[in-house]
Amino acid sequence: MIFIPSSTAILWALMYSEPFGLINHIMEFLRLPREIWLANPKTVLPAVSIANAWYGTPMSYLMILAGLESLDTEPLEASEVDGATYWQKVRHIIFPMVYPIILLVALLRLIDVIRSFSLIWIMTQGGPGTSSTTLPVATFKVSFLQYDYGMGSAWGVINVIVTFVITLLILRRQKG
Repeated sequence: MIFIPSSTAILWALMYSEPFGLINHIMEFLRLPREIWLANPKTVLPAVSIANAWYGTPMSYLMILAGLESLDTEPLEASEVDGATYWQKVRHIIFPMVYPIILLVALLRLIDVIRSFSLIWIMTQGGPGTSSTTLPVATFKVSFLQYDYGMGSAWGVINVIVTFVITLLILRRQKG
């Protein structure tokens, strides 16, 4: 969102690399065993998820900060006059006012994660095996590595439908 996915993927792949990666140097400093993060089926998904979270956090933070900055101060001032504690203000005034923004940020982040391709492809190409394969990665593999364009198109439509259904569910929850 703020960072380019390809540069983020390369940066994190280097940080996770076994011989000279920063993560393994920190593990070694803490007297923990080195790990081959992106080649182990048990660690690849958490490793890619951390990189993806690092990639998406700045934009989410800025959107929530903008929402907090745009809050109407009148209810907060009235609650202060009424003697509300800090936590009462947060629970009954601030959170309900910021909730739609948090929901929007969560929705946009979820859509971004669902359609995440470049970060995973550059870091692992969906491997080892299929342990980090997502729907967009599988669609790419079927379409352009197996040359089954019809099946790849079907997978792409499924990706759009899944994203659409999740979006509808979240928006319906917001209205309710």
